[in-house]
Amino acid sequence: MFHNNELFLKYLKESIWIPTIQIIYSYNEEINHIELNKIHKLDKPNNIYIKTKQIEQLFQQHVQYIDVNIDFNSSFANDIGLIQNITLVNVISMLINWCNNSIFYTSISHMQNIYEYIYENMSINELRELINNKSIFFVPILSSLNRTNIVRGRFVNISEGCWWDSTNLFL
Repeated sequence: MFHNNELFLKYLKESIWIPTIQIIYSYNEEINHIELNKIHKLDKPNNIYIKTKQIEQLFQQHVQYIDVNIDFNSSFANDIGLIQNITLVNVISMLINWCNNSIFYTSISHMQNIYEYIYENMSINELRELINNKSIFFVPILSSLNRTNIVRGRFVNISEGCWWDSTNLFL
């Protein structure tokens, strides 16, 4: 009986069966407007995030979330491999992935959450290396007075920007 339960759990972990939702943004040039598209699909548990406060603050709409009601405190969510915790390595990896997009859609408040998390959790030397080697600075094409509005922009490296370092990190 125990062996059958393990096989069933393995099957659940490896199968595409859980409903997900992800929001994708695009720009409509005709009406000069950012459009929101909700994508619903089925996927494997290890590709699906649970909407915890930390995950939502750091990954926002850029990952797919489970699209059914589930008791996130139950062992079932953990047993099947739904993603409910993220690390600094996950956040850096996601940021570098975003930087590869020619145009990126997000809010200024979201990027502030990312930068604050990285600053609080990385060593100064690691942070310097990241800043010097990757284009991690999000620059909106058009800004918004509301910091939570979705804007389109691109990532630039340190040499492409003009800024003031109040932290004296680069002295």
